[in-house]
Amino acid sequence: YSNTQSYEEMVFLTSGAGAEVASPGVLQNMVPKQGGNEMHGAINWVYSNRDWQGDDLTPELIAKGLTQGNSLYALGNLEGGVGGKFIQDRMWWYSAARRQYAYNQIPDTQYPDGSPGISEDTVKNLSLRLTGQLTSKHKITAYVDRVSKEIGHDMQAGYDPVTASRVWEPSKLYQQAQAKWTSTMSNSLLLEVGYAQYQAYRHTTYQPGIEPPYGTSEWYARAVHVDSSTGKTWVAAPGGNYYLMPTRKFFSGIGSYVTGSHNMRFGVQNNWGFLEQGTTLNGARRQTYQNLVPVSVQVYNT
Repeated sequence: YSNTQSYEEMVFLTSGAGAEVASPGVLQNMVPKQGGNEMHGAINWVYSNRDWQGDDLTPELIAKGLTQGNSLYALGNLEGGVGGKFIQDRMWWYSAARRQYAYNQIPDTQYPDGSPGISEDTVKNLSLRLTGQLTSKHKITAYVDRVSKEIGHDMQAGYDPVTASRVWEPSKLYQQAQAKWTSTMSNSLLLEVGYAQYQAYRHTTYQPGIEPPYGTSEWYARAVHVDSSTGKTWVAAPGGNYYLMPTRKFFSGIGSYVTGSHNMRFGVQNNWGFLEQGTTLNGARRQTYQNLVPVSVQVYNT
């Protein structure tokens, strides 16, 4: 979810990537904005809604029982950035912010009043980059981009939006942070040392009132019901109460030696991290039906 306002250029390489690229395929190089001695900024806005979209619900689909198709309900993206100086010719800053939202109408989902089920997805970004020119040969940069991602009703076709959709709570720690030192040792030698850390903590839960106290009789009665014949899902969300906490760290040290006719790069890269995750489900089970006739149950050790 990198904010495009934080970058002045994006370069895509389809071949000829350097030795520091570990895998084949397309390489994306994002050149960041770093501010300057004069303050500059930009803003961008994108908007659409359901009135701007055609209706693809055909008579053939209606005859098969589909009364509500998948369609865009609302879409928006507001982003902006501004940068300037702390110290003339020595230290600059650049900050950017963005809010995206995408509300989608999910097929074959209705509230009790007949209104369609809507999945509300929202992503917010807030970033800051600091750049310091320590001397004519040494530069250091630091960057942090904080993200908050939220989904009000995560569901698929056939889900009961009141009970079976799940909530992606606002991200408690979803960010990337970087620091980099660049040194022009001579006209031929360039050194770069960088460190980055990425975290994407996420947590899903049930809709309010759908998760009774653990181990109670109501907790067992609230197990998710899925009909494999019709796709209907009700009583509770199949994803349950789920948390995901990945952390990944990167280190890179690169030297480039360039002459008029030769170019040599050498260095080291490493990345490491960990992943913690867990799930709890109502009743610790999933009940499966065919045309509302019970056929099987999956029991989980949560």
